[in-house]
Amino acid sequence: MGPRSRSQGESRARDGREGEAGFSGRLPKDEVQYYEEIDKQLSKLEDGEEQRLLADNAFEQAGTQLIEATGDGVVSRVLEKLMPHASTQALIDMLTALTSGENLAAVCTGAPFPSHVAEKILILLQSRARAGEAPEQIEQALYSTTESVCGDLQAVITTRHGSFLSRRLLSVLVGRDVTSGPSAKAAPGPSVAGGGSDAAAPEVEEEKGEEAAPKRRKTVGGLASKLERGSDTSAAASAGEVDHPEALQGLLASLLTDDFAVEAAALCRNTFAAPFLQSLLWACKDNEEATTQLVSCLLGGTMLNVTPDQLQQMMQDKVASHVIEVIYQVVPDEAFQKLSTTGFKGAMVHLASHAFANFSVQAALSSVRRPAQLKRMFQDLRPHLAQLLRARRGGVVAALLAGARRLGTLEADAAAATWAAAGALGGEHAGPVPALLSLDRPVPLARLGPSAGTRGKSGLSPLGTALLIQLLQLPVEASGQWADALAALPPAQLRLVAGDAGGCRVVETYLRAVQKSGKKVKAMLAALRGGWAFAAQGGSGAKFVQTCFDLADMDEKLAIAEELLKGRQALVSTHHGPRLLASCHVDTLRRGREAWMQRVATASVARQQFADIFA
Repeated sequence: MGPRSRSQGESRARDGREGEAGFSGRLPKDEVQYYEEIDKQLSKLEDGEEQRLLADNAFEQAGTQLIEATGDGVVSRVLEKLMPHASTQALIDMLTALTSGENLAAVCTGAPFPSHVAEKILILLQSRARAGEAPEQIEQALYSTTESVCGDLQAVITTRHGSFLSRRLLSVLVGRDVTSGPSAKAAPGPSVAGGGSDAAAPEVEEEKGEEAAPKRRKTVGGLASKLERGSDTSAAASAGEVDHPEALQGLLASLLTDDFAVEAAALCRNTFAAPFLQSLLWACKDNEEATTQLVSCLLGGTMLNVTPDQLQQMMQDKVASHVIEVIYQVVPDEAFQKLSTTGFKGAMVHLASHAFANFSVQAALSSVRRPAQLKRMFQDLRPHLAQLLRARRGGVVAALLAGARRLGTLEADAAAATWAAAGALGGEHAGPVPALLSLDRPVPLARLGPSAGTRGKSGLSPLGTALLIQLLQLPVEASGQWADALAALPPAQLRLVAGDAGGCRVVETYLRAVQKSGKKVKAMLAALRGGWAFAAQGGSGAKFVQTCFDLADMDEKLAIAEELLKGRQALVSTHHGPRLLASCHVDTLRRGREAWMQRVATASVARQQFADIFA
């Protein structure tokens, strides 16, 4: 659930124009003008007490026709601007009114603005409670709001705006953003009015879901996030205590019923209910008993009776599969063993190849707890890794490698199996490393010339580079042949790799892996000469060049700085360029090499002294 933006219709309504997009004209024109005057008056006031009185009066006036006022695009925006100045009691009163009785149904099913107002109030109340302002009042208000939502929870979470509101309420009750798992940032802004986001979507290859459904972007970002999350499924991933445990327990109690278990399968497949269920699973992650009860309820009442067909059908559903992904990441160890055996036994390869189920396989691999579990999965997948790479299911291979690295088992076997699979791709690829760099790409690495395109369009595979990073992070006995093959690429190809957003991370990972071998570092840096300025034009590339500069000896540092000086005009106009130029002392180099060397030597001594003091 990312930042929530107002639609074009709302923008038109904000201008006060009538009859457009249905967002304006909910209030008579003279009443809209009244709120616009309040907005103008607010900008003139400097005294906090006067601002509070103005805001409270506006909230009281809006309360006389609440749904109409908050449903108007112009008025709702004015109310949102007034919220930071309103008293806590005024905010509580409006939240209570919006979530009571028939108003709640109107908030969930009407225009997006009332739910947006309610979400904004929830966020402000959370902030004020943490600041120690009226904590008991806010606690009671949140409990009452939760009771109202739970009064008809299924109806609320199966509507677009009700789903957003319930997820925001859940995040406030827990005290952190539970819409994206434990790696998410706390205290998120209001969510997007017109769509959803997947609570744990491992985005790699496929878009999944309809316009209003959770979507997987065609990037490797979601996979990277999940692999990082999977790197610690124990205490380090724990999110801590719940801010409002009683209200959360009441919400859970309203769900953990026999009636809900009967409807759970349909809710898991509902575009709007599924994201809420994912958020609820993340919210319960640190409570094994609650997690087990919730998962049992979602699977029809008990995990003991769940069948392979039932679980596999959910994995292959474009919406329910998101819920299964989170289940595999949050369930306790005993339940994970039961569900992984039930879900994958005899069907691992089919599910790993499926457009939607492959993400559940990735989630399970990235969360596997025991070496024996990983070994069984690896044995099922090993003969089919090349098939998965060809079928654009490389995310499964990446998750397998991450699981092996996290558990410290099967690392050499997994790396060797991936080597054989990448080598079996054939075509114009000149080996496993070029095959992964060009994975799913129409043009192989060998045919990409120095003018393959601007930075970020060099034709390298984001998924392939993610796989190589995983491989190069393995112990040397597992990663050795991959590292040697990368270093053996022709300099022109290495420069092309370094000029790619994902490729530069591959080279950086290699350099960090071999940094104790000065000879290998020097050879790689020498091969990259002529491409430093091009590589530095992006954010990840600038960081990569900085890393290379830090690892280089004086001669290589000078070579890097001289190339950056030649490309200075292009770099100063980029976001990260000026900082990189300063870090490499490029301006000093304009005064001569001797002055530059003296400056670099002085900076190196100062940096070492700093490290010695604060190491």
